[in-house]
Amino acid sequence: MTQYTDQTYKSNDGLNLHYRDYSGPSSDAPVIITIPGLSRNANDFNEIADHLSKRFRVISFELRGRGESDWDPEPENYTPTVYMEDIIGLLSHLGLSQVIFFGTSLGGLITMALSTIQPDLIRAAILNDIGGKLETTGIERIQRSMLGDETRAPIKNWPDAITMLKFFLQEHVYPNNSEADWETLAHKTYKENSIGIPVLNYDPAIGQNFQKPDTASGTDMWHLFDGLKDTPTLVLRGGISDFLSHETIREMTRRNPNCVAQTVAGVGHAPALTESDAVSAIDSFLDSFA
Repeated sequence: MTQYTDQTYKSNDGLNLHYRDYSGPSSDAPVIITIPGLSRNANDFNEIADHLSKRFRVISFELRGRGESDWDPEPENYTPTVYMEDIIGLLSHLGLSQVIFFGTSLGGLITMALSTIQPDLIRAAILNDIGGKLETTGIERIQRSMLGDETRAPIKNWPDAITMLKFFLQEHVYPNNSEADWETLAHKTYKENSIGIPVLNYDPAIGQNFQKPDTASGTDMWHLFDGLKDTPTLVLRGGISDFLSHETIREMTRRNPNCVAQTVAGVGHAPALTESDAVSAIDSFLDSFA
């Protein structure tokens, strides 16, 4: 496995935000920044970041309130606008003027939103199961989930964590997962506390803004996606995703002639980025940037 270094930088409001820096094959290697989903962290990109670091420098960023990044004492700051400011600050800290953005779900939404205000930052984009329209069924499923509510899940050990993770995802998101796959995913989702009990690896307060009653009405994101209309873009769609439809994919490729799409068979929202379909599509898309 390729080595990375753990780094932090200070946000505009003084939080220590964490990222992993996979240095890549040379000092002038093109740069990819990965941005995880709503309740996710840098671990989701472990395998693909390691793979891509043979050709690219990979910066695996953790949004505030996730992973090793500080929790925000003011939960109202858990919004895309603030996340964008954090990412712009990170790129400034690293002295990077243009990178390839690789975002899963919320990470892809942040990428699209950034394209409307600072398009020059984005050399290319990879969107993992996110696009110009979000399906209400997927949003409602997440709103009904255990996001931020560990009281539904009295976890005492790792087998408990795996059981709750299956329940949380209703198993249909990854119907072909082996027990080893579920164990790996659990260790990406939870961390051990000071007495060795697995706890969720994010601030439960991140769900407060997402769970406001009017969230489901905001499913039309075309005004954000259109910021990428001239940008080379790869969109990955889980074959059984309840978040991104075939119709939305077709409209995305119509609006952006530089957008290509790949369905990742047998998974829902969102592909784990270890699937052969996903890795092959990512490699092929990035060939012209390496």
